[in-house]
Amino acid sequence: MNIEENNVKENINLLLKKFKSIAEITYSYGRYDIIVYNYDEIEEISKFIEEKTDIESWTVLKTRINPDIDTILY
Repeated sequence: MNIEENNVKENINLLLKKFKSIAEITYSYGRYDIIVYNYDEIEEISKFIEEKTDIESWTVLKTRINPDIDTILY
């Protein structure tokens, strides 16, 4: 595992521990895609990324699935 992979894992772990509204985070081609349950924490997430991580590029998307509702797939 190289230094970049370690940094990616560290950044993802920091964000997942800090923000409960994050459903998933993926990393591809230098950009983090952050999927959230709602946009309530978006400003806090952006501020945290800018101040506490070395993340330079990210996108935030909202999932339609609510963590408080059981989802049944047919």
